[in-house]
Amino acid sequence: MTHDEIIEALEKATGPSLVLDAAIGSIAYRATLGDCPRTDDGGWQHPQFGKVRCPAYTACIDDALTLVPEGWWLTGMGEQRSPIFDAGETHDATGFFFAKVQHVQGGRLQIATGRSLALALCVAAMKARRGLA
Repeated sequence: MTHDEIIEALEKATGPSLVLDAAIGSIAYRATLGDCPRTDDGGWQHPQFGKVRCPAYTACIDDALTLVPEGWWLTGMGEQRSPIFDAGETHDATGFFFAKVQHVQGGRLQIATGRSLALALCVAAMKARRGLA
C-alpha cells in the first residue's frame, strides 16, 4: 500500500486493524526489514534477529507516537467535541478524536481525525511521513 492508500484506509477505520498495522510497518521499517518474509501474524522473519513483531499502531497510542518522524512533534491531541470548520464547510466530527503534528521549524502542520486517538495519530504521522518519502 502507498502512503495515500494507508491514510485513506486509516481515515475510514472504525477500530484497530492488524492489516493496517502491517501496511504501516512495511513503510516505517522499509530500510531495516527490506525484503524480509512476512509472518502469518503480520510481522517479519529477519535473518539475524528472528521474528520481528509489528507494533500495534492502530490500537496503542505509544506505538502510534513512534510514527511521528524525526524533526516533528505532537502539538495537540484530544476528543473533538464540536464541528470542524474547513474552507467554508462544516463537518460534524463529534465523537472523533484529533491529532496535530508539526515540523519543529514551523509550518507543515498536519491535522487528522479518527475514531480513536491512536488512529488520529497514525493519520497525522503518515501525512507527515508522506512528505518525506
